[in-house]
Amino acid sequence: MHDTDRDLKLSPAKYWRGFLAIGAGVSGIAVAGALNAAGAAQSPPVLAPLLQNREKIALNLSVPTARCVNRRDTQHAAFHGCVDWHSAVHGTWSLVAYTAMTGDKRYEPIIDEILSAKNLKIERQWLSDNISFEMPYGRAWFLRLALEYERHYSNGRLLPLADFVAATLMTNYGNTRPDPLGEEYENSAWALVNLLDYFQFRVQAKQAELVKTLIRESFLAPAAKCNSLKDRPGFMAICTNWAWVASRVMGREDFSIWIAKFLPASQLPAPVTDPGGAHEYGINFSRAWGLWEIYSATARPEYVGSYVDHVQAALASRKNWDGEYRSIGHWVPQFGMFAIQPLFGAKFR
Repeated sequence: MHDTDRDLKLSPAKYWRGFLAIGAGVSGIAVAGALNAAGAAQSPPVLAPLLQNREKIALNLSVPTARCVNRRDTQHAAFHGCVDWHSAVHGTWSLVAYTAMTGDKRYEPIIDEILSAKNLKIERQWLSDNISFEMPYGRAWFLRLALEYERHYSNGRLLPLADFVAATLMTNYGNTRPDPLGEEYENSAWALVNLLDYFQFRVQAKQAELVKTLIRESFLAPAAKCNSLKDRPGFMAICTNWAWVASRVMGREDFSIWIAKFLPASQLPAPVTDPGGAHEYGINFSRAWGLWEIYSATARPEYVGSYVDHVQAALASRKNWDGEYRSIGHWVPQFGMFAIQPLFGAKFR
């Protein structure tokens, strides 16, 4: 792993400017999914730097991802780069998301090659024969990929495999109660929010309601209170993901009351500036996902301010997201792409 301590302790503003300079020559990218005029007019001032530079940020994050998905790190048919299967899945998701967000089609040949009918057929057989493989984490990412791909291309290519994957996840949670405190690859909130988004996208109301029931039974305990230090040392935020999935089954007023007890605006965690291990390089981005969703559900400025702080801290030094390949570079930029996606108006609500 690279030694980032010196970089992270220097001025974040300096490294934020340096990050933007990486893409200073980029121009002419159409923002197909950008915020509409009304939404942009209503956006908090704290979002302005990210909104103004979102195309540059997205392009910078896409470059290491495109390199890694093309590698042959495993023997899987489609998802063979990025060290492991789940990272290759969200690497492919990241390129699809970049294409949809910006209108830049440079990565479409890579996407088409990875997601060929032949490759998907082989992946389906592997997942069927190895039912515990990537359960639930990687399978949830595949649902996110399928949803993103179908929203943009509308050709049905990934839906048969995604329907199968969704069914396996439902079977899993029929046998195993979701754990709100599940860490990293066992994070139930991440799996359930992707299941719910997928079923709602597919207009499968019965299945979506079953997922909502799982969420209500496991994530809405009235006495629940977040321990903001529980996230470390890991890549998947627990508290903000928990709040995110809870927001999906509660009305605005009820959620505002619930979040005030669970994760008060006055007690938000500070961004991590001293990663203690490779996985901690993703925690700022994964916290940002949930912070945005909390803001969307409450309109409280503290949550969007914390979202911005976490994204900027993660982008502050290139080593944070494009560092040593096996520990950082093969996955962190993809987490970053998911964190900035709301800036383009691409939300599945």
